[in-house]
Amino acid sequence: VLAILVGCGQAENSLLLLNKLPDVKAINITGNNVFSEGGLKKLMALQEGTWWNPFRDHKYREAQLQTDLNAITTHYLRHGYLRAHVQNYSVRESKGDVTIDIVLSEGEPTTVKEVSLRGVPSDLRKNVEKNLGLKSGKAMDPFRLVEDQQVIANILADDGYWNAKVDATVQYFGNEGLVFYA
Repeated sequence: VLAILVGCGQAENSLLLLNKLPDVKAINITGNNVFSEGGLKKLMALQEGTWWNPFRDHKYREAQLQTDLNAITTHYLRHGYLRAHVQNYSVRESKGDVTIDIVLSEGEPTTVKEVSLRGVPSDLRKNVEKNLGLKSGKAMDPFRLVEDQQVIANILADDGYWNAKVDATVQYFGNEGLVFYA
């Protein structure tokens, strides 16, 4: 019984601390031409408060804002916008509410011009090419580049090449990238 009472006291104190945080009144995103403001807001854990849904968490936390800004940047990277970044952001507080303004710089998209495989046995080449995520004409995704390295290593390991090491390099020419797996 004592453990339950102590636990309830801690939970109550946590709720009291949460109530002291300001509410997110609005989130404004500018500089986005490729993705909609609503779509980018869905990537964020911080949400604008609404009168019709009081149970949704809309408290402002600085650490969460940093995570949300990283999520937006990662979204752009995954779609080939390698130069995209948060140019600026500001948090304005007024009467216990917070307004977050985010300014983005998207840059130009980068695509994969060609994917080159080196050192892969000819009998495995088609299987490897079929399973690669980066393909000619698609968006350059640095995360998929790393995933493809593991895909190649796994295919080689399945065929008995246990010690195979896969290196990936990209050479950029303007807004196109040549991908080399060795």
